[in-house]
Amino acid sequence: MAPDKPTTRPDAQTLRIVVAQPEDIPALQATAAASWWATYGDYLSASYIEDFLARAYSKTRLLAQITDTKSCFLVVKCSDAQDGGALIGFGQAGPCFVREDNAPVAPADLHRLYLLPAWQGRGIGAWLLGELETWLRRRAYPIYGAYVHERNQPAQRFYARQGFTRKPECDVKDEWYLVKPLAP
Repeated sequence: MAPDKPTTRPDAQTLRIVVAQPEDIPALQATAAASWWATYGDYLSASYIEDFLARAYSKTRLLAQITDTKSCFLVVKCSDAQDGGALIGFGQAGPCFVREDNAPVAPADLHRLYLLPAWQGRGIGAWLLGELETWLRRRAYPIYGAYVHERNQPAQRFYARQGFTRKPECDVKDEWYLVKPLAP
């Protein structure tokens, strides 16, 4: 479990990273939708985004992922006086995605990492990623991977700053495959 206790960051607002709970699902769905539209709305079709959100962020699917003991699903909450604990971002890491090809992928993957657009560029994504990496290290994963859309240049820059490198032989269609070794 990561983190064992909420991790708090001293900002103007108090930000906490905690393990996702079933009661977070409506906020996860809203945050995912806002993040997806802001991130991909300029180059993916509306029907694709709507279909993906309906599948990947359904209540049933999120509940299964939140309760999956083989992965770590964390949320970032802002506890200032105005919002009373709003969910502003989330991330999930765990065993690698099943692939039909025999590409030499890492044993674990970053399944998702999203922040509401207003909260991006403040170091919160790096902090959340660090918490997920702590969970991966505790499970002795030596390396992990992440997928990023070929047109998502802000995410490509973010992952490069975090120490990821592209492994083109593992790319899937329009998704780049990135890897990052985890120091013990």
